[in-house]
Amino acid sequence: MLMIEPYRICPIGTVFYPSGFAESGDAAFMHALKITMANKGLLWLLNVENDSSQNTESHQFPGIRDTLEGWGVIAAESERSEVANLGFNVRKVCATNRDPVSTCLDFLSFYNVDLVVLAARQHDSMVSWFEKTIGQPISRVAGQPTLFIPKDVDGFVSKVDGSVRLNKILIPITGKPCARESLDFAQRLIQSLEQPHGTVTLLHVGTLDSLPHVAPPDVAGWNWVAQTLPGNPAEMILQQADQLDVDLIVMTTDGPDRFIDNFLGTTSERVLRRSTCPIVVLPVDRVENESIS
Repeated sequence: MLMIEPYRICPIGTVFYPSGFAESGDAAFMHALKITMANKGLLWLLNVENDSSQNTESHQFPGIRDTLEGWGVIAAESERSEVANLGFNVRKVCATNRDPVSTCLDFLSFYNVDLVVLAARQHDSMVSWFEKTIGQPISRVAGQPTLFIPKDVDGFVSKVDGSVRLNKILIPITGKPCARESLDFAQRLIQSLEQPHGTVTLLHVGTLDSLPHVAPPDVAGWNWVAQTLPGNPAEMILQQADQLDVDLIVMTTDGPDRFIDNFLGTTSERVLRRSTCPIVVLPVDRVENESIS
């Protein structure tokens, strides 16, 4: 039987948000900002313009101070130094390119980030993350976990006051890809966002014979519950997410080569297209999977 052991937990130190892909009030931006604040990390904002005359002070970047003031984190009409005093950093990058997706991939090939945050508007022509026409060397982004916030979904970070509601997490588990990354990332979010209690459901779609033996991390106030159900993986994940009213789904997918190409048509992609809650997708190196027995 496969043994999945948790390992050392690291902070989510660097977050990447392509700000040109959504409006400043977008829920994805709120999640990127809150997670960066909680980890006292670095938030990269990338805006891609067709017009090279735009600059980093343009209104295309989300209003960080306005958001923090709205959340009550800083006083109204605060100076920039007040944001710096919060202990996290923000860097804004403007680029000129008619292909915003390739620009993002180029950025990620040069800078290591711990989390990419995207608004999952699958049918928006501006954000074609799931179009096969961009299946060029996507392996460049294979190492980055990605948090997708589906369209019209508020997620677990309140737009109104920045409060977090994350107490029900669903993690599908299989022998391959290994669920270890999912357990690790769930723990990182729980602890960095200081969520005092909740439940993580480890869902295995299959039989008891194929159920991996999972050693969940010890997180004070949190319960880890294993569940085995027969059926179609994507359908059962969506069904349980709805029945349990989960705040987040954390899934692994094979990688790193051709991550988005492999993601297309997979269980993860089918879940994402129909999910009513945020999803974290974690690419897992096939070599690592094959080395665990």
